[in-house]
Amino acid sequence: MVTYLYSDFGDYSMIGKRYKGYGAYILTGMGFKAPIDAIFNDMNDEEFVLENIDFFKELGISRWDKFWKKTWDSVLKNPEILKINYFVQKRFMMPLYTELHYMTCKKQLLEWIETEQPDFILTSHFITTLLLPFAVKKLGKRIPVFAYNAEVISAHSSNVAPLVDRYFSPTEIGTGKLVKCGQPEATIKATPFPIDKKFKRDLLSCKESREKLGLKNIFTILLTFGGDGIGSVSMMEMVIEKKLPVQILAVCGRNEELKAKLEKIKNDNPEYAIQIYGFVSNMEELMNCSDICAGKSGMNATFESLYMKKPYMATAALANEIATLDFIVENGFGWDATDLEDQIRIIESCIDDPGYYNTIVKNIVKSDIDFHTEKFNLIIKKELYAYKKNMLQDSKALYFDMAGTLCDIPISGIWEKVNKDGIIKVVKNLGWDELLSEKDYDALCDHFVNEKKKLRKDSKLTLKEADIRIQLGDFIKYALKNYDALTNTVITKTKMDCLEKLFVSTELDITEPFSGVVSVLENLSKKYDLYLLSNNVSRQLVLDIVEKIGCSHCFKDVFVSVDCGYRKPHINFLKYVTSKTKLKPNECVMIGDRLSQDIRMANLYDIKSIYAAMVDHEDNNDCENEYYDYYITDFKQLEEIFL
Repeated sequence: MVTYLYSDFGDYSMIGKRYKGYGAYILTGMGFKAPIDAIFNDMNDEEFVLENIDFFKELGISRWDKFWKKTWDSVLKNPEILKINYFVQKRFMMPLYTELHYMTCKKQLLEWIETEQPDFILTSHFITTLLLPFAVKKLGKRIPVFAYNAEVISAHSSNVAPLVDRYFSPTEIGTGKLVKCGQPEATIKATPFPIDKKFKRDLLSCKESREKLGLKNIFTILLTFGGDGIGSVSMMEMVIEKKLPVQILAVCGRNEELKAKLEKIKNDNPEYAIQIYGFVSNMEELMNCSDICAGKSGMNATFESLYMKKPYMATAALANEIATLDFIVENGFGWDATDLEDQIRIIESCIDDPGYYNTIVKNIVKSDIDFHTEKFNLIIKKELYAYKKNMLQDSKALYFDMAGTLCDIPISGIWEKVNKDGIIKVVKNLGWDELLSEKDYDALCDHFVNEKKKLRKDSKLTLKEADIRIQLGDFIKYALKNYDALTNTVITKTKMDCLEKLFVSTELDITEPFSGVVSVLENLSKKYDLYLLSNNVSRQLVLDIVEKIGCSHCFKDVFVSVDCGYRKPHINFLKYVTSKTKLKPNECVMIGDRLSQDIRMANLYDIKSIYAAMVDHEDNNDCENEYYDYYITDFKQLEEIFL
């Protein structure tokens, strides 16, 4: 498990990539979906790609999707079941649930992770909070799993998830209860309460809102039955019976049967100001029109009411909602009104004594509840930064690509010219320029470039490397066979060394080392073993470039594709490197500029990776789905990451 603390990580923009985040909930009430929606809605679209999903349903794991939703339906119909569940879960079930879910979901989980490649997961339901960090670590994936305490001011043993990378808790009370239940304190991070941004928009005055919605301007009660439409209509019937001068806005959720029942009450009492709604998307407007919000003490409904500075009357409370009920009563934010007579008494008191009502409102206004949801943008950035920094630092070796990473070799657009200039140097060294006509001389050099172009294309497809020494040897054989004037040419090893060095010198000449590379590598080499991994037809060229940069002393070894005959990302290249270094792939970090080579090899073989985006390259076209752990635009940023 990765745990970490932070105070100041400086410039979070150096993360550099647009991170993909998934919210994972189970739709057993809106209490698990709504907070992640609120968090994601307030996060920066330029930095994050975000999606909140009903997890088991989205992954097609129907057995567990049906199980948990049927369990929730049973709880709503028989609230005592929840108390029994808490006892059973505490004593026996949670470890079993975790293992059982993993065993039966492993295939779908792995397929989802590998397809979607999330950079982080934020979970709110206690089962996904237990399952996902367990599964991610079992599968060996480098994905931080963050959890949100949907109980807000409470916690129970089923909320405890020691493997989660960070537990977001929006209240001190909830944090204390999480710790008391057994959640490691170092994993918990204090956060705001994630109020949906629609509640924070500029609204009309209460009177104007009522006019807009065609409501009367009288004392108004917003009676909510939750998304599932569960609750009693007794309060509405008693209000009518006692002829209280109030307006009632009743929100039934998805329960059409309840809505029909309430519509009948309204039709039977046309003299009363009653408005009936189904599932609504403008709850903020209805709350703005109200004087009191009433319903079961669900966490989101309660805290949305407090944000809107409306006293809350809790007419019911499930076992996990008792703490919320106690919270509003103890702080003077509302009332415990689970008894029908208390409900009527409270309404009468608020109408008859405005001072009494205003005292409750003042208590809410003075509360220090943090509703700055936009802070989550920075919080999650910090957590991602800390997780990835720790994960990268916890490595033994750093693998560096060369071209585009340590230096720029601006060969794009002049590839043919550079190679023709190189072969001209070879031909002149052999003295053939004096033996051939200008036409034959030019044709011979063009032949080499054309053959090299074919080999280059083939190498990118097959990942088999074409050794420049073999290319030069074949070129010499072709020349001797096709041009009678070129006889008695003998190529010794020493001579071939000379020809290779001459040929690659044209590419060496255009190589431009990146600023600060040497000092950064020297500093990194004090803590890590550094290795160079380069796709190149010539080992000589790689060594010459490293010498030109001045960093040869920083590397424990240099591995060139021509040495083993295979290019990155071929497994044979990695096997060749591993056989020499004796390092496991997951102990290393690959740092390179080619998404199709360096980063793809990292993805294929469980190597952590940093995409070095200092220069553009055509090889990166159509590679936007390649995952990388980090992103740099300046080589010096590696010191900020690793040191």
